[in-house]
Amino acid sequence: MFMKVRLQIQWVVLCQVWLPPVMLVASVGCGIDFAYLIPAASGQLNYMNGSIPIEEALDQPSLTEEQKTKIALIIDVRRFAGEELGLSTDTTYKMFYDTEGQPVGFNLSAAKQYALEPYLWWFPVVGDVPYLLFFDRSAADERAKQLEREGYDTFIYDLDAYNQSILGFNPLFSPMLQRDDINLVETVIHELLHATIYSGDTSYNESLATFIGRTGSRLYYASRYDDDPSVLTGVSDYYEDEDRFNAFASDLYDRLDVLYSFDMGLLAIDGKSVVFRDARQRFKTDIQPLMHQPERYDWVERMPDNNAFIMGWQRYNAKPLLFQEVYEAEGSQWETALAVFAEASTQADPFGYLTTWLACRGNTDQSSACDQLISSLSP
Repeated sequence: MFMKVRLQIQWVVLCQVWLPPVMLVASVGCGIDFAYLIPAASGQLNYMNGSIPIEEALDQPSLTEEQKTKIALIIDVRRFAGEELGLSTDTTYKMFYDTEGQPVGFNLSAAKQYALEPYLWWFPVVGDVPYLLFFDRSAADERAKQLEREGYDTFIYDLDAYNQSILGFNPLFSPMLQRDDINLVETVIHELLHATIYSGDTSYNESLATFIGRTGSRLYYASRYDDDPSVLTGVSDYYEDEDRFNAFASDLYDRLDVLYSFDMGLLAIDGKSVVFRDARQRFKTDIQPLMHQPERYDWVERMPDNNAFIMGWQRYNAKPLLFQEVYEAEGSQWETALAVFAEASTQADPFGYLTTWLACRGNTDQSSACDQLISSLSP
């Protein structure tokens, strides 16, 4: 189903897409798509040429005092992430681009209508990715219609940020300043993780960045507001709400996965609709009333019956407990935990590597077998 809705989605909607002018894109199994390449390269160059140093943005008369306060916050978070978390800050959020109220771009993803299987596009260097970045909404709409005719659910949403670390240029875009402070802090750290660690596995990239963004956000507030319990309580409440939503979305994903595991033919159409309908109702009656800020999740009532939508959530939230276990196994020490995450990113199966690493950690009796297991996961 082709979705043009603009839901106020609360999970981090970032797009880790790199589009240097020389990069080519193709659908899996197809040829080079120059109709996509040329406008994409043009949009990329426009942002590169129109950006200014972020410190200069603080003097721009076109920005409000609230926007300037958020820029100052971003600068402080970037400093914290570099000094305290060991993340790379060389290329990220040192420049600023004012989109004058317009979205940075538009993210298109697609999935089979009756299977949790994404449509993939292929990029040189990067490999397969489950989304495309467009700078023109009409072009995104047209591509979505084409995919729908081929039997896919599609989902488009406005972007306020995307990662360009491979270019050595990753500016702050003005639409990001519309985020609330906690979400903004998390997003900055999320993006800095992308500049520090990269894997060819998109789900690993985004899910690790989600974990690091959330964990780093909590640490940032603890370091800056240790004498203000009300702020720390607000941060705790914020993430408690997010945990409730993520548990709900994980359950929805699992129910759909079970549904699609059966060969139901036309019955899958009704089954899919029922699963989404029941999920929306369950959230409204059982989950949302428990939240500290339930209004932040009013959009769930309008959540579409769309596999591309729920897979977008899953892409950013795969195996969070696995990352937490590795972090705690390293004594919650950022330097050593990041080293493990970075090593996993070089493996063909990064999640499998972390699982094996945890199982083998400290098991001297099985050290030889563990070495062989870890070695077998290498590309």
